[in-house]
Amino acid sequence: LATTVAAVGLLWVLLSYLTAVVLSERLETRMVRRARRLHDHVVVVGLGRVGYRVVRLLLDLDIPAVAVERDAESRFVEAVGYHTPVVTGDGRLAETLLRAGADQARCVIACANDDLANLVTCAEARKLNPEVRTVSHTFDDRLVEHLGAAFRVDRSISSNRFAVSAFLGAAVDE
Repeated sequence: LATTVAAVGLLWVLLSYLTAVVLSERLETRMVRRARRLHDHVVVVGLGRVGYRVVRLLLDLDIPAVAVERDAESRFVEAVGYHTPVVTGDGRLAETLLRAGADQARCVIACANDDLANLVTCAEARKLNPEVRTVSHTFDDRLVEHLGAAFRVDRSISSNRFAVSAFLGAAVDE
């Protein structure tokens, strides 16, 4: 009797796992299809705190966007995925950027937590679409000053620089 119950339980777990795998693949295919239908949209690579806020702002401004996230289990994927297609993969790879429609996008915003990854993402996007505007989130301003031109990044924005300005403004302002 215990063996039968264990076998039924194991079968149930196995079928649940297979169903989850099939559904996640179908969901990914559906998201890629939604992303490929967009034209003149913004591709946001990296769904961390900054990337999430950028996608939400674009949504508030009614600008179509596609998010690219490396980790399918990221806490922001579900929050963004209802309104915005989310493509899972490495944003530094041309294949992932193509699945997100970067070849037909107006702008690619790289918001990963790695300056070099953001620069490579912008360079790959430029190869796919020479007319695309590229924006990179940076942590090290000096690195981007030296490498930004080589990677042909249109604009790099440092959250550290803005944070320092905000703190200084708060300290000096009455």
